[in-house]
Parts: sequence; structure tokens; C-alpha cells
Amino acid sequence: MDLLVTSDERANGAVLLGRATLAEAVRAGKITFFGPTKLIRDFPNWIGVTRYARYATPLQRAYAAVAAS
Repeated sequence: MDLLVTSDERANGAVLLGRATLAEAVRAGKITFFGPTKLIRDFPNWIGVTRYARYATPLQRAYAAVAAS
């Protein structure tokens, strides 16, 4: 095993969609790592926000419209 990453689905989705940071999920204990320290430290360079994150939910668009007016 090189690096084992455990996560609940909600935390994983939030990070991938850019709704939470990896650091926030780790601090909350929702994402954990087991393996060499170097690989754990490098992990944020491997994972990124999905390209679909830019699409806001209808509720987010409504809030943005109100804030802009």
C-alpha cells in the first residue's frame, strides 16, 4: 500500500465540487490518510476540483442574483 485515503461520500463530493476544501474535510475528520508522510503531504497536488464545480445549483444562482442587486 502506498497511500490509503478514506472519506465519506458527502465530504468527498464537497471537496470535488469545490464546496469545501480538503483541509476543512481533514480537520473535520471526514477525510483521513494512512501512509507515508510524504505521500500524505503530496495528496493535495493530486486531487483537484472537478470541472463541473463551476456550475452553481439553482439556490446558489438565486443567492448570487439577490446579492448582486
